[in-house]
Amino acid sequence: MKKEIIEQKIKKLKQQLYEVGMPISGTLHISYRRCGKKGCRCQKSDKDRHGPYCVWYRRDNGKLTTQSIKEEDVHLYKEWIGNRVELENIIKKIFDLGSQYPSARK
Repeated sequence: MKKEIIEQKIKKLKQQLYEVGMPISGTLHISYRRCGKKGCRCQKSDKDRHGPYCVWYRRDNGKLTTQSIKEEDVHLYKEWIGNRVELENIIKKIFDLGSQYPSARK
């Protein structure tokens, strides 16, 4: 590939970086649980468990950190985590093109 084409592609990818929304690291976990009370509805059936309990997991300075989030905010966290994935994909494409650049200069 010619260096001019690589430069154009990288320029377009850099523009895409500006369009990515708020990125956050981590994952979401949504669970339904049983309590310890005898006779509670959750003990009788899987579909009657308590929840949902929504938790955001991430690493903060190498330490696993958790934070409970409201059920109504789950869609926001999914979007923000998706933005991080999109950002990482764009950066990977830039690096891939960049690794082709030295040989394209010849």
